[in-house]
Amino acid sequence: MTNDIYNKVAEQTNKYAALSQRKSETVDNNWEDTNAEENQPYIGILIYKGLVDLPEIEDYFQGDCCVCPIVRQAMTLKRLKKTGTVFTSE
Repeated sequence: MTNDIYNKVAEQTNKYAALSQRKSETVDNNWEDTNAEENQPYIGILIYKGLVDLPEIEDYFQGDCCVCPIVRQAMTLKRLKKTGTVFTSE
């Protein structure tokens, strides 16, 4: 994927996050806009999850389950979950 695609995905994700907050009339103080650099590991984690199927998302972040320590290095569990609530490419 090119940087243009990652930038477009980030732009659309941030728009969707803002729209979701407006619709719900709440402000999510924990949301920070994403960017192309953050979307690369996020998409990589999604691909990895498709290849290595673990029962729970938390299992990819367990210290004693070193299936792929790079997942923990790429993004925190909290950020992965938060991004997953608004991730879009439309």
